[in-house]
Amino acid sequence: MKHTFLLTQGRWHASGVFTDENGTTNPAEAEVTITHFDDLWVNEGTMEVSGGSPSVFTNRYEIVPLVKGALTTTWKSTSPVIGVLYGIFSIVGDSILSAYCSDDGSYSGMEFLRQVSPDAYENRGILLHEGLRVSSWELDLTRRD
Repeated sequence: MKHTFLLTQGRWHASGVFTDENGTTNPAEAEVTITHFDDLWVNEGTMEVSGGSPSVFTNRYEIVPLVKGALTTTWKSTSPVIGVLYGIFSIVGDSILSAYCSDDGSYSGMEFLRQVSPDAYENRGILLHEGLRVSSWELDLTRRD
């Protein structure tokens, strides 16, 4: 299968659950747009968590485009809550893996996107602060365009 998330432009919808540091799980919905420019790929997204304390998370990844034949690239993101994050995306078979950390190293995390079909991915991830779990998510993504 050829990867369609990140490697091609598009809009995606995600739904699933978000779990906070106390283990409380709430429904989550997200919208993601991937845009390719000559020297930059942009992944912009918003996730809304409903339930106990409704929250909205926004993120904008600036990704170095993959060169032909490469399986790994870098990205940078600025979060209003966490600050600047630096990470990598790496293609491993049917999955896109990512690992990241904050500028000062206090925040870190990882996630994966497993391709189910050209128009669907499973996404799982975790955010840590000083080695302790802050949140995790389990989302299913579906291409919108």
